[in-house]
Amino acid sequence: MKKFSHLCVFMLTLTIMGGCVNDAASNDQTSDTDKTYEMILSSEVPETHFKSQLMKKFTEEITERTDGGIEAKFFPAGQLYSDIDALQSIGTGSVHSVWPVSVQLESFNSGYGFLSLPFAVTDENMLIPEYRSDLMDILTPLVEPNGMEVAGLLRTADLLFISQDTEMKSIDDLKGMKIRMTGGKWLLEMAKQIDTSAISIPASEMSTALSQGTIDAIYSSPSGWKTILGTSVPYGYYVPGLNVLTYSIVLDKEWMSTLPQEYQEEINTLIDELSSNQWQESMTTDKDIMDELKNDGVTIHTENKENIDGLKQKLQPVYDAFKNEFPDIYSDFESINK
Repeated sequence: MKKFSHLCVFMLTLTIMGGCVNDAASNDQTSDTDKTYEMILSSEVPETHFKSQLMKKFTEEITERTDGGIEAKFFPAGQLYSDIDALQSIGTGSVHSVWPVSVQLESFNSGYGFLSLPFAVTDENMLIPEYRSDLMDILTPLVEPNGMEVAGLLRTADLLFISQDTEMKSIDDLKGMKIRMTGGKWLLEMAKQIDTSAISIPASEMSTALSQGTIDAIYSSPSGWKTILGTSVPYGYYVPGLNVLTYSIVLDKEWMSTLPQEYQEEINTLIDELSSNQWQESMTTDKDIMDELKNDGVTIHTENKENIDGLKQKLQPVYDAFKNEFPDIYSDFESINK
C-alpha cells in the first residue's frame, strides 16, 4: 500500500513538474511578442523622394501590423548617415535597414554587379513573385558576410541615352561619344563594348557639360531628362530593358534573427508588397514621362526587337567577363532565367 502511495505521489509530482515546464515554455514562446523591438531606417535622400516616401510608409505600416511590437523610426535626408555609411554600420545596432542604389553594394562584393549587366533585370521577371524570391536567394549570400540580408528591389528607371546635338537612331550612332554614366564596373564594361567613353559628372552639372561639349550624351532616366535637362535637350535613344537600375532593400540579418518568426514574416511580406507595387508604378511613370516629353517636342527613337537581339550578341563579352570572374554567381543567375 505504501509503495502504491509513493507511486501516486511520484506520478503527481511529475505531472506538476510537467505542467510547470509547459507553462514556462509557453511563457517563453509568448514573451518574445510581448517585447518591443526598435527598428531604425536611414535614407540619404529627402523625404519628398519616392524612396524615402516608401520607407516612411513601411515604417508606419510595420509598426501597425505588429501592434507596436516593432517600433520603427525613419530618418531621411542623411539625418543619420549617407547610404554607404549606413551600410557600413549594419550590425552595430545604430541602423537596421538601408535602401541604397544597388551599385553601392558592389563595394562589398563586386559579384553583386550582375544586376548591372545589360538586360539582366527585366520588368517581366520582376513582376513574378517566385522570381523575386529566387533572386533574393542569390543576392543575400553575396553580402551576408557583412551582416546583411537583401529583402527586395525597388525600380529606379529603365535608362536611355539623351543628347543635345546628335539624333541617335541606333547603337552605332553612339560610337566615339563621351557619355555621362554613373555605375559600377559592369556598366563601364558595357560602355567599352559599344565603343563609348564613360564620363563621371554630378547630375547638377549635366546640362552645363552638354552645352559646353564636355560630354556628348547622358545615360539617364526619363525623370532625369524631364526635371534636370528639360526639352531643350531634344534627342533620345531608348533600348528597352538595357539597364533597369534598382535600389536594394537591405536588412540587418542578425537583428532579423532575434525577432519572433511572425515579425520576420510581416517584414518580408510588407517589403514584397511595397516593392512589387512600386515596380509596376515605376514602369507606368517612365512611359508617361516619355509620352509627355514627345508631346513637348523631343525625338525618342526606340530600338526594335530584332536589333535588340543583335545588341545582346554584341554585348556578350560583358557577360563572358563576369562569368570568368564569378562563375558560381553567373550560373545561379542563369538558372533562374531559363
